[in-house]
Amino acid sequence: MGSQISWGNQFGSIPKTPRVEAYLGRLHSRHGYIRASELDDAAMATYGAAV
Repeated sequence: MGSQISWGNQFGSIPKTPRVEAYLGRLHSRHGYIRASELDDAAMATYGAAV
């Protein structure tokens, strides 16, 4: 759910309100989110971005 809100906020389909920004700040600081981002970045470096 959080990644969908983050994606929608990034691309403008979910507005950048203070409440949403606060939620995303908490989400992005979670250990699991950070680790998943690191794994995703490593996979993109190895395999390239999906097209």
